[in-house]
Amino acid sequence: MAEPGFWDDPEKATAITKEAGNLKQQVEKIDKLDQAYEDIEVFIEMAEEEEDESMLDEIKEQLFQVLRSHFKPEFLNRIDETVMFHPLDEECIRKIAVIHLNSLIARLADAGYKIEFADHLIHRVAQIGYDPVFGARPLRRAIQDVIENPLAQHVLQGELLPDRTYVVDFDEHDELTIRVK
Repeated sequence: MAEPGFWDDPEKATAITKEAGNLKQQVEKIDKLDQAYEDIEVFIEMAEEEEDESMLDEIKEQLFQVLRSHFKPEFLNRIDETVMFHPLDEECIRKIAVIHLNSLIARLADAGYKIEFADHLIHRVAQIGYDPVFGARPLRRAIQDVIENPLAQHVLQGELLPDRTYVVDFDEHDELTIRVK
C-alpha cells in the first residue's frame, strides 16, 4: 500500500494548488515586464538619437502610451516624475573628473599639501572611469582606486612634504607618478 500523499490531505492540496497559481501569475508578470522592456527599449534608442526637443516630447508621450498599455494605473500613479536623460559622453565624464579632482586638491590643501593634476592624468582617469551604461558612478571609484589611495600611501610614507607643490600624472603603464614642480 502506498504512503499517504499530499493529495490525501485536502488542505495541503489546496495550498499547493494556490501556490502553483501564484507562480503562474508571477511568470505572467515577468513575461509582461519583459515585453514592456522590449517596447520601451525601442523608444529609448529613438530618444538617444533625437536632438529636437519637440520630437523628444513626442517620443516621451509615445513611451507613456506603451507604459499605460503594459502597467496598471495603480503602479503608474506611484511614479512621481519621469526624466529622460541623454547618455554621458567622454567629454562630460572628463568635466566630472575635473570636479572630483578639484575637490581632492582642496582636501589635500586643507591638510597642507599642494598638488596639481596633469592633463594626461585627467584624460586617462576619465577614460578609465567611462562607462556609457553606468554614467559617472565608475569614475568616482576609478579616482579613488588609481589616484586617492596611492596618494594617501605617499602621504602616510612621508614622501610628500607640505612646503612643496607636486604634479601628479600617469606613466605609460598607468602607474601614478608624482614629481616636484
